[in-house]
Amino acid sequence: MPDDFRILLALVLVFVPLSLLSIGGGASLLADMEHQSVTVRGWTSPREFADLFAISRAAPGPGTMLAVLRISPGGPAVWAAAVVATVLLLLWPRLHPLALFATSGALFGLAALW
Repeated sequence: MPDDFRILLALVLVFVPLSLLSIGGGASLLADMEHQSVTVRGWTSPREFADLFAISRAAPGPGTMLAVLRISPGGPAVWAAAVVATVLLLLWPRLHPLALFATSGALFGLAALW
């Protein structure tokens, strides 16, 4: 297997699972990215990682965008979902938000089919 392919495969195996957990953006996983890149894999030094992260945050582009390009249509269904999610979290504070995201996404996906 060529070295370039091995490096690419290693990057995919490290960062794809992290991307599935990155609710709140890449900065929410900074500690895990640093741990994998510096301690586990040895791809960079701690200083290089900090410098590269600072450059990525300073450069314009998708890495610094904090707003979405499409506005949600809103409406009564979105408000109802927000109220239900709030009530559920108040009643069961240990309820994981990902359960609410998955359930809401499934319900809105089914509603879009009709």
